[in-house]
Amino acid sequence: MSNQVVNSELSFIACGGAGINMAMLLKTSGLSASVTNASYIAIDASGNNRLKPELNIPLFRVPAPKGGTPDEKEAQGSGKVMGANYEEAIPFVDQTLTQNRPKGVVVVLCSGAGGSGSMLALLTVRWLKQQGFKVVVAIITDHTTQIEMDNSLKTVHSLLLQTGPDLLNTAIPYMEFRNEAGKTRGQIDRNLINKISLLSLFATRDNEEQDISDLLNILDYSKSYKIPPTLSHISFYDEPAKYKGKPPVAHLSLYDKRDNITVAFEGAVVRSIGVFGPNTVLPESVNQMHMLLDHGESVAGLTAQLAELEKRKAATSGTFVSRTVETTNANANGLIL
Repeated sequence: MSNQVVNSELSFIACGGAGINMAMLLKTSGLSASVTNASYIAIDASGNNRLKPELNIPLFRVPAPKGGTPDEKEAQGSGKVMGANYEEAIPFVDQTLTQNRPKGVVVVLCSGAGGSGSMLALLTVRWLKQQGFKVVVAIITDHTTQIEMDNSLKTVHSLLLQTGPDLLNTAIPYMEFRNEAGKTRGQIDRNLINKISLLSLFATRDNEEQDISDLLNILDYSKSYKIPPTLSHISFYDEPAKYKGKPPVAHLSLYDKRDNITVAFEGAVVRSIGVFGPNTVLPESVNQMHMLLDHGESVAGLTAQLAELEKRKAATSGTFVSRTVETTNANANGLIL
C-alpha cells in the first residue's frame, strides 16, 4: 500500500544488524513518504554492520568491553549471545538516547533471534518507556534453530515481563515478523514495509476526527484508560469481517468518507474513528483501514513454545554428545608422532 502522509509522528531506532537492515529497507522503500522522511538512528555492538552513507542515518556503537584488546575501541559483536556486551550497553543506551532523543511514536527495529540487536532493543524499550515515550516494537523472530528460537523466546518473554507491576507496568505494543521455512527474506521484508506503512497512516496529524492523542493514548492504554497492561500484538485489516478473533482491547479505524463510517469490533474497551487525511493515497479497492491491539492473546502460547524448545534440547542432547577418542599412542600434548 502506498500513502503520502506528510506530517508523520514516527521515528525509528534500529538495533543491531537486522535492525540496521530494516531501517535501510524502510528508508529506501518509497512506499510511504512519512516513513522515508522520518527520523532514524541506529545502535549496534558490531563493527561489521554498515549503513549506506547516502541515507544519513547516524550509527552509534557500543564501546569495547573492559579488559579487551587495547586497539579495539568498539564491541565486536555477540555471536548470538544475548548477554555479551550487556554491562557496556546499559550506560551506552542511556547516553546515546539522551543525546539523540526521538520524537513522536518510536518504532524499535530489531531481530529477536540474534544477540546484540535483541539485547539493545530490550534496553532501548526500557529507556523509552521510562521516559514516557509511546513505543512500538517491530521484531523479527526465528524458531528454525535452537539458539535462534531460544533468543527469540527470551526477547518476547522479556518484553512481556516488562509489562508487569514490578517493572515498567505499562502496555507494550509490538509487531512480529516470523522467519520460517518456506519464507524468503524478500517476503518478510515486504511484509515489514507494508505493516510499517499502515502504521504511518495512523501516526499523523493529517487525519480528520482522529487526533494524534487518540493514537498515543491507545498505544499506552494501560496508563490512559487504566486497563491492565500486557504485550499487545498489532494487526491491520481493511475489512472488519476479515478479523475472526476475540474483541481487541483497542482499535483505531480510518475511512475514506464520513458517510462510510460504521461500528466495528464490538466489545473493544476503547476505539478511535476518523477519516483519512486529504494527502493520503489509497488503492482503489481500499476505503478503510483498522489497526487492532490484542490483549496478550498472541503471547498466550509462549509457555507452550518454551516447552517445545526444551523438547528440542532434550532430543538433541542424545545426538550431539562428547565423543570418546583413543589416546593410547598420543603424547602429553595430544600429538601422535
